[in-house]
Amino acid sequence: MASSISLSSAKYAISEGDDCFKQKKYEEAIEKYSQAIGEFKYSNASQKDPTLLDAICKRGNAYYFHGDIDKALDDLSRVIRLDPSNVVAYATRGNVYRFNDDYDLAMSDCNKAIGLNPSYAPAYAHRGEVYKCKNVLNQALLDFSKAIELDQNYALAYERRATVYYYQKQYDQSLIDYSKAIDNDSNYAMAFVGRGIVHGSMKNYDMAIADLSKAIEVNPKLVYAYYRRSIVYRIKRKFDIAIEDCTKAIGINPKYSYAFESRGDAHDSIGNFDLAIADWTKAIQINPHSAGAYYSRGVAYWNEGENQLAIADLTKTIEIDSDYPNVYLYRGLSYQSSCTGLANPPQLDKALSDFEEVLRRQPNQYDAQVLAERIHVYKAEVKLEYIKSSIRQCEHRLEQWKYAERMDRAEASSKGVSYDRIAQSEGNRVYDSLSKLRDEERNTLNFIRENKGKLRSPNIAPRPSKEKSKSGLFEW
Repeated sequence: MASSISLSSAKYAISEGDDCFKQKKYEEAIEKYSQAIGEFKYSNASQKDPTLLDAICKRGNAYYFHGDIDKALDDLSRVIRLDPSNVVAYATRGNVYRFNDDYDLAMSDCNKAIGLNPSYAPAYAHRGEVYKCKNVLNQALLDFSKAIELDQNYALAYERRATVYYYQKQYDQSLIDYSKAIDNDSNYAMAFVGRGIVHGSMKNYDMAIADLSKAIEVNPKLVYAYYRRSIVYRIKRKFDIAIEDCTKAIGINPKYSYAFESRGDAHDSIGNFDLAIADWTKAIQINPHSAGAYYSRGVAYWNEGENQLAIADLTKTIEIDSDYPNVYLYRGLSYQSSCTGLANPPQLDKALSDFEEVLRRQPNQYDAQVLAERIHVYKAEVKLEYIKSSIRQCEHRLEQWKYAERMDRAEASSKGVSYDRIAQSEGNRVYDSLSKLRDEERNTLNFIRENKGKLRSPNIAPRPSKEKSKSGLFEW
């Protein structure tokens, strides 16, 4: 009787755990599943009892959703050791490995699950997610579609396939799948988030806000939804509301770097520059690989005239993500703005190199074209000054040579001897140098005349009130 009562109690605890799991109360779910597992101590059931294995497997999944990855792997591996044919344990462990970026192990487990049961939809969904993470999007679509074919009410498979369609910019198809996910699970917060992001990409901003707000209603602690909604509010120029959303996200998770980054962007947009830099700095402290935070802070430093700080941040951005939009343009601007006087410092060559890198990637980028043209003209003007100085030196040397020649001729005449000065070759060299310099002067001057009148103004410029470090070399 005790054994029967223990087994019944275990099944009841599992049922309670399932209810907690559906409500996303993962700690309580883990407690209930653990209670069920404990009941087996008082029964004579085998360690391979399906009910026991079910409780361990479900606890492993709950550990995964709670963020206890090692405990999740321990439970799921325990089930597999006791029952090497357990399809659910393989598929679930594959999903945990995927979350842990162990893609080879994840793929192996998902393939094992499919091999054991080709009709188990979650195995295809989890393998599709592995393919998505590896950017093998067409194969991911095939797996998600197979999961949906096997279970047409599988909300997670619809949501994940919608994400792939979004990556492929198939927005209409993405919206359809997100909506199907929501139809099958009206409390699927991430499906509302995903659909909101697609609406935002299609510039349906009010619909985006509605979906993101619904996600927050379903899960008030979903920081990602607050963050994404803050971006839409920024686009709509409702910066105060965007700041509120980011602050709420930070209140829920003080380590959520993206919320600090987005709040910094909102502060920057309304002129709270010190607050913006403070938020971006906090984002970097939390996530030293945040290219966006380094980039935004670097651009802000350039606007503030802090060119060396700007160069450091923008260089860090390039180290993290060399394809980050506009980063070479702004670093080039920072190098250019750091030039002073009428010298030709190395920073100017670095600026030109950055603008040329922009043009290599985007041949028609207007500002890079304009700024590169201006540097070429400026460098020609600097070169012209150098040539003129060299010409003056040559002319001075020539006058000295002519004076020495007159003196030598006079001395030779006074002695009644003929003048035959070997130094004549030195005068020839000076004449040759002077001739070459004047040719170069003429060519350089022609280049300046041909191009200076064609110079255009760039669209990009520092904030009007932040001009303190500009040298005057380049008019905006």
